[in-house]
Amino acid sequence: MRKHHVIFPLVMILVSAPGALARKGNWDAVEKLSPGVRISVKTSVRLNCYFVSATDNGLVCSMQVHGPEWTTSYDRRFERRRIKEVRVEYSEATGSAVGAAVGGGVGVILGGVAGGNGTITRGEGALLLGGLGAIVGGIAGRDFPLVHGDVIYRRSDRGVLSSGASR
Repeated sequence: MRKHHVIFPLVMILVSAPGALARKGNWDAVEKLSPGVRISVKTSVRLNCYFVSATDNGLVCSMQVHGPEWTTSYDRRFERRRIKEVRVEYSEATGSAVGAAVGGGVGVILGGVAGGNGTITRGEGALLLGGLGAIVGGIAGRDFPLVHGDVIYRRSDRGVLSSGASR
């Protein structure tokens, strides 16, 4: 049981390390992105979308909404002054794979730890909950990625613009 207290913090450090080491970029990097690149834009919340275009005033990206048997998209405009951060994200397939691996691992652990009740053994419970966890994790990982790409733009938190005008 003591091993679990060590493993979880190590996993959390490994997952969060790439974001902590990311360098701040500038807006030129955002303007130079190719259309169709998957990005996340952080304003008051972080949203995932596909880059369309950027100007000095802001950026436009395509938002996708997934349903059980359909996908629809629409363009969303973000004003540059409201954007706190822009990241290049991994593909939806990568997000699904990471989510499935994490969800499956959690399901296996929970199923293996839970004692058999006479109807199902620990191994069967691990297999069942591992499969369910992988399905749920894969779906959630597509839209809510656990691992993020590099930060290409981060707004300075200083109250003064580089030209000397205050915000």
